[in-house]
Amino acid sequence: MAELTTRGQDSISDAEAFRSPYELWKQSEGLPTIRGLSVSNCYDVELVSWRSRGGSGIFVNLEGTGGFNDCYICEIPPKGSLNPIRHIYDELVFILRGQGATTVWIDENRKQTFEWRERSYFAIPPNAWHQHHNLEGDQPARYVAMTAMPRVIDTFKDLDFVFDNPYVFKSRFSGEDGYFQESEYVPGQRGGWTTNFVHDVLARTPTPGGVSNEGRGGGTVATVFNMVGGTVNRTARRGPWARTPSSIATAPASTCCCFVGRATR
Repeated sequence: MAELTTRGQDSISDAEAFRSPYELWKQSEGLPTIRGLSVSNCYDVELVSWRSRGGSGIFVNLEGTGGFNDCYICEIPPKGSLNPIRHIYDELVFILRGQGATTVWIDENRKQTFEWRERSYFAIPPNAWHQHHNLEGDQPARYVAMTAMPRVIDTFKDLDFVFDNPYVFKSRFSGEDGYFQESEYVPGQRGGWTTNFVHDVLARTPTPGGVSNEGRGGGTVATVFNMVGGTVNRTARRGPWARTPSSIATAPASTCCCFVGRATR
């Protein structure tokens, strides 16, 4: 019996000490991780130097994401640029503060650059080289990104395959011009809005009408964004949260960001 108890304790200790390939990669990057149920304020959370990226940042792994998706918050120094990078996982970027530009390319001789500002939102296609630039000279630009990094790194367990893979996902992005231009927005269009760039999420999210007891959230309205050729779907919602309690059903591992007003869940 004592032997079985010892084996059980050893198994528990091994499980507690286990670090997944994703966790080991984060450790090698030298950034801390925010855990728990929420981040109180993405705008003022303290960041640390992120040497490999050329800026500063912090990882965010919230309870309930289950190693499926993650987030990170990153700052670009004034008049500076992050280091170029590519990776085979999807990444969605929301600009918290500042004004800048991003250069994206598959072919080194065929780069395209688009500008962004506070509340811009865009998707980085898998395995496309990209580099973020801060166009302001007096303050850093800050953004929050959601990625599929945990499940991709833990699945392949090979960082060269994830970050130095020559494969081109032609069905997602092959360097075509105009890819990051905001497409025509038609409010309420059925099936969502297909675009790879949103200049201002708030301007593209409808304003709720009168509050009723019918429908989701009692007056909640939304815009669905279909990005990266319609393969990545995200939603921006507005609702009279202060007047009517609301319950929102989200997919497993979803991360919700409140960037106007206050909300509880």
